[in-house]
Formats: sequence, C-alpha cells, structure tokens
Amino acid sequence: MNICVLGSGPAALTSALLLKNAGYYVEVFGAPRQVFAVEGMSTRTLNGLINAGFKGAGNFVGARHRRVSVWQGKYVEANGEFVIQRRNFDRHYAKFLRSIGVPIHEIDVNEVALPDGGWGVRFKGNSAPVGIACRRFDFLVDARGSGAPKSLNNLMTGPLGLSITCPFNNGAPIDGQYTYVEPFKDGWAWAVHHSDGSGSIQIIVDCENIKDGIKDVGVFFKQSLSQLGVTLDRIGCDYVLDSSVSYRGFCPTLRGGIVTQNSIRVGDSCYSGDPMSGHGMFEAVSGAFAALPVINTLLFRPDQNRSAIQFYSDRAKRIFVSRMKKGAEIYASEARWNDRPFWRKRSFFTSKLFVEDSLPQPGFFREPVVENGYIVERYVARSNTHPRGVRFIGGVDLYKLAKLIKVMKPGYSMDSIASELSLPTPSVGAAYQWLIANDFLRSH
Repeated sequence: MNICVLGSGPAALTSALLLKNAGYYVEVFGAPRQVFAVEGMSTRTLNGLINAGFKGAGNFVGARHRRVSVWQGKYVEANGEFVIQRRNFDRHYAKFLRSIGVPIHEIDVNEVALPDGGWGVRFKGNSAPVGIACRRFDFLVDARGSGAPKSLNNLMTGPLGLSITCPFNNGAPIDGQYTYVEPFKDGWAWAVHHSDGSGSIQIIVDCENIKDGIKDVGVFFKQSLSQLGVTLDRIGCDYVLDSSVSYRGFCPTLRGGIVTQNSIRVGDSCYSGDPMSGHGMFEAVSGAFAALPVINTLLFRPDQNRSAIQFYSDRAKRIFVSRMKKGAEIYASEARWNDRPFWRKRSFFTSKLFVEDSLPQPGFFREPVVENGYIVERYVARSNTHPRGVRFIGGVDLYKLAKLIKVMKPGYSMDSIASELSLPTPSVGAAYQWLIANDFLRSH
C-alpha cells in the first residue's frame, strides 16, 4: 500500500514514521516552515516521539526550561517544559526520516484529487520533481495544519486570535533557563528566557486589536509589552528586540469530514486549539498514533469502516470539547480583566457540543476500540461518571466479568471466577469491586 502524507510538521512526520514502521510505503510532501516560531513541548510529547521511533529526539530537545506563571497575580514556579525552535526541530525530524528511507519532497501542494486509481497530488507552479506529479497513492494523510482546505463545514469554532512573536537579545543572563506566562488586560504573554540572556516573547491577543492593518503589529506588540511586570523584570531592562516580528492568526476549530474510507486528517487539519492549552504538539503526535489503527482498518478490514470512522470522529470531538471547556475555565479564573473583550469572550465561550448525552443508568455499550492494531467493536462500561467508557480494570475485561457473574451459580467465589477467566484472583476481585462501586453490578 502506498500512502501520501501532506505536511512538514510533527503531525505529518510522526504519521509518516509510524506508517513506515508498520510496513507501509510512505512519501511526504510539504514545504518547510519559514516563519520563526518557538514552541513548548511536554515530557509526554517527547516520550511519544521516542515511542514512535524518533531516535535522538531526547538529545535534540535538550534540558527543560523551568516554568513561571503569574496567573491571577500569583507567582508560581513549576517543573517546566522543553522549548524547541520549530524550524530547526522540523528540519532535524525530516532528516531522521530520510535516514530511514522515507522520501520527503519539500514542495508546496496545490491540490489533491481522487481520480480513478487513487489519490493524485498536484503542486504549485513548476515545483514538482520529475516523475512525481503523476504519482497515485492508495491513501491520503492530510497534516497540512489549520490552513488545509476544508473537506466539509467546521463543526465548531472558538474565538479568533492573533499570536505575535519576536526574539530578543542582551537580556539578563540567568542561572538555568525559564519560560514565563503572564496575563495583561488585552491578552497574555509567553516568554522564553535562555541562560545567556536571549529568548523570545509571544503575545496572544484579539485580531480586532490591530486597527490599522499589519503595519500596526509591531507597534501594538511593544505597547503590550509595556503592560508586563514579572516577565520584563526577569528578562532585565537591557534586552533588545529583533527587527523582525512574526505573526499568525488562529481560531480553535473542530473540522468536519476528518476521515473517509481513503483519507484521514491529523494534527491541526483535524482540530486545533487555543495556545493556552499548550497541547499543540502533543495533539499532533497523539493524533498520529490514533490514526494508525484507523488506517489499518480502513485499508484491510473494509467491513469495519463505519466503526473506524466513528472511533476517529468521536475521539476528535471529545478531545476538542474537553480542551475548550478547560480553556474557558482557565480564562475565567483570571478575573482581574473579566470586563475586557478578550477575557470576556473566552471566559464565557460555550457550545451546544459541550452538552454530553445523559445515560439513564450505568450499562454496557458496544463501542469501537483499538485492539491489536485495528479498530473493533467491543462492550465497554459507560455511565454519566464514565461517559467515555471503561473496558478493563487491572487487565480484567469488565463485560466478560459481568457476563460470567450473571451465569455463575449462587455462592460463586472469586477463585472460581478467576479460574474461569484464567486471571489472578486479586485482579478479578478488584474489578468486581469496581463494578459494584460504580453501579454496574449489585452486590450479592
């Protein structure tokens, strides 16, 4: 099977790596990032990259930056995060993929089409390499980010924002390295401070703050910096901003049509969140992991297509809604400027998708799950307390346990049940107690 991956960031590259390791033939098409950008990376994101097979990822990201927050005016230090310069990171990741035999074509994709015989890819201008423009692929992974063309209407969108970033030099040298998160009346800032005194500052504001067009971005950026306290104190008064200021608009979006029988969207082209969540790269990597069993199922078990599509669509909706709810809570917790437009629209953001279906009583429902690299339907225990469903407790299949208990003769023992399931008695006992405590079984 030949698979085409569109994109040049972590979502595309991790998808390509996982597919390559699964035995697929993969080619990647995407123009490298040109705009300067710095991004935080959590430990679990790094672990995800390592588990995907990205050798040397840990050495590349270096040591963590300690994280300082002054949310709600309270100074808090935490363990921190890794900080990467995205252009360098993406280039290093792509180099690794090439070293293991994944072809990567650094070109702009103009459009994709699905004529007879599989996916065809067209390119902007005359940028296509000889012999590539006429290629056909069996499956398409679209990881081009939030700018990827729509396939269907968006299911949900959040407040439109603007991210403005500028590097600086000659700040105060420090012992260690830090990131700072600090709110102000019209937005919030995230700054990176390296031990040599260099770094970058990013501010998140509403697009409507830029009244006079793009030429006003630099002026507004400096005006916003003047409202910061702890961040500027830590950086020092001698810092010098770079002459270039990069910016991008963003809008948290849950997209429609994210998976079909021969295509799937991963990363921001599937759903994108507010920078406040800090989960951008994690969602890219975890999304690639979630896509692999879906792709396996779509290609080799077409009779399970509906389950695979439901699994991936439900997962995207669940995660996006969860992130948006949490973001609204975080914004609402900063009450000093809750009368300002930026804070008001984010603190009180809601959607009909926020309302979860209520179950009349706990029960077992047949749902799509991952099993041995494919999507299959299995019974899971669901209730209002556990809306996503629980399949195993301590390695014990809850549905099998509950079903067995119902057919066992009165006076059964945990030992006899464990023997029937070929599992340790303590594990079965713990699962049994969980079922009782959560009203899936009545105690005997």
